[in-house]
Amino acid sequence: MSILEVKNLNMGFYIDEKFYPVLKDINFNLKYQKIHAIVGESGSGKTLSCMSILKLLPSNSQITNGEIIYKNKDLLKLNEKEIKKYRGREIALIPQDPMTSLDPLYTIFDQLYEVIDIHYKMTRNDAKEFIIDTLKKVNIINPEERLNNYPHQLSGGMKQRIIIACALLGKAKIIIADEPTTALDVTIQAQIMQLLLKLKNENNVSIIFITHDLALVSQYCDEVSVMYNGQIVENANAYDIFDSPKHPYTKALIESIPTITGNKRIETIYGNVPSIYDKIDGCPFHLRCKYCFHTCKKINPNFKKVDNHIVRCHLYSNLDV
Repeated sequence: MSILEVKNLNMGFYIDEKFYPVLKDINFNLKYQKIHAIVGESGSGKTLSCMSILKLLPSNSQITNGEIIYKNKDLLKLNEKEIKKYRGREIALIPQDPMTSLDPLYTIFDQLYEVIDIHYKMTRNDAKEFIIDTLKKVNIINPEERLNNYPHQLSGGMKQRIIIACALLGKAKIIIADEPTTALDVTIQAQIMQLLLKLKNENNVSIIFITHDLALVSQYCDEVSVMYNGQIVENANAYDIFDSPKHPYTKALIESIPTITGNKRIETIYGNVPSIYDKIDGCPFHLRCKYCFHTCKKINPNFKKVDNHIVRCHLYSNLDV
């Protein structure tokens, strides 16, 4: 059963009075108490897709079509005052860079108390125990002492735990984790992912995990959406994605993962992700695809159901959903 449904989401940017489409017909469902990964190269539209859920988009952006359904409400139809009730309390965000997400001028307690004050209106004294208890849940050692620290006094891993604590303070049902391990070393990455897994299981939280790290996806995620050039090109559960990828882009991403033994040749993907200024006819991946044929250059494919996958590719043009 799904807790959040994104349906036919389209958005773009106005630049010099011209509109450039960025997201095109984004569809995915976040299931209860599952981790749903959104993967792809930088510039694929992963973060913008999830920022649309909370309507945290730049002023020159516009959502032109779609629905985002949560608790039988379309979040896209809510005004700014209404959507604020969902931010943090129902759907929380773990930003991309823990090093810059905390205000360097305020103590950790002041920043965490601000979250509580928005949602609960507690006094500072009443909030202190709640904050300490939450910091223990995210494995902060000596939380009483850390409350008086400033961000520069904390390690990168500890800052990320503080950010996760912010999400927990609102008791959110959904956490959007935007590349939460990017700036951390491998050991701390594993600790943060184990922490998210623990919170999912113990707090009944559902997680959208934005990443380009397929190794983490294979270990921790339940469902996967693969994005390219503002489109989802493949949807499937994590096991099926890695066991039998269908889209050429998904295959190329998996082939580019290095192995510990080093006995497998690492395949690179030719070229770069197109920019929003590039007008491409046909399938947007055809310029980089080794399976490309004439139809790919003319027509953007529709979704097809192939085994347990939903795939946008002409290789399966004889298989209709």
